[in-house]
Parts: sequence; C-alpha cells; structure tokens
Amino acid sequence: MLLLISPLAIARGQAVADLDQLQGKWTVIAAKTGNAQKDRDIAALLMTLEFEGDKLIRYEKGIRQSDVLSFSLDLKQQPKQIDLFPSRDKGKVPLLGIYAIEKDHLKLSWSKIDGRFRPESFDLPAGQNRARQISFILKKEQKKKQIRFVALGSGDTWLEV
Repeated sequence: MLLLISPLAIARGQAVADLDQLQGKWTVIAAKTGNAQKDRDIAALLMTLEFEGDKLIRYEKGIRQSDVLSFSLDLKQQPKQIDLFPSRDKGKVPLLGIYAIEKDHLKLSWSKIDGRFRPESFDLPAGQNRARQISFILKKEQKKKQIRFVALGSGDTWLEV
C-alpha cells in the first residue's frame, strides 16, 4: 500500500506540532534588549509567558498582566516566524518575531516597532537597529504532578499520583 501525503498536510502537521510544543508556561531565563540595566530589570520581574491555544499571556512576579496577545506561526521561513497581535486593539499592526524550540527551551525575539521590522536572528543587530529588537531565552515549566489522598472505607489512606 502506498500512502501519499501532500506537502500542505505535512506543513499543517508541523504547525500543529509546534503549536502543541509551545503550549504551557515558559520562564524567561535570559533577555537581551541592548541595554544591560533593562536586561537585569526584566530578569528581576521573573517574567513568564504562557501559550494557551492561540493566545500569549504574560506574567510578572506571578501576576497575570492584562495585555493578552493572539499569535500565528509561519514555519516556511527560517528562522520560523511568529506574529503577535494585540487582542484589545484590533486595528493595531502586529509585532513581528521569530522563534525556535529546542527541547525544553524556547528562543523568542520580536520587534519593538509594530509591523515594520522582523528580526533576522536572535542576536541583536549592531548599531542603530539594536534598539528595535528584544530577545528572550525561556525554559518550559514542567507540569507539577497532582497528588491526592484517597480515604478507603476500611480507614486506610492511600496516596494516589
């Protein structure tokens, strides 16, 4: 039996795989803005990004921030591209970015200038363009196992994982 799979189906499958890998919370472990003090300030915020469906939610020091973004992925480009859309401001131009998933680490970089510039690499460019880009390295938070105690009719208590 011969199974034919169209390139479109393969691309769609890869997009679903990337979307699945992105789901969950990612903690910022490094940031590059072109300003060393700002990099330290971002690290001090204990920033976490959560991908939930096609939404990107930002947390600072564990507190959910109000600026939820929706996003779309483009796997045809190298590096892979991500467009971030402000949910509240429908007419606003997206932030253009790139991403790479490497096991439990995510490299994510986007333009600080809405819709006019997409980073070409995760390293900040030299000179004037340096201020237009922000880059992060994030580590995926592991799902915590839920433990519950089950009381049996005999009075015994069992640990269920």
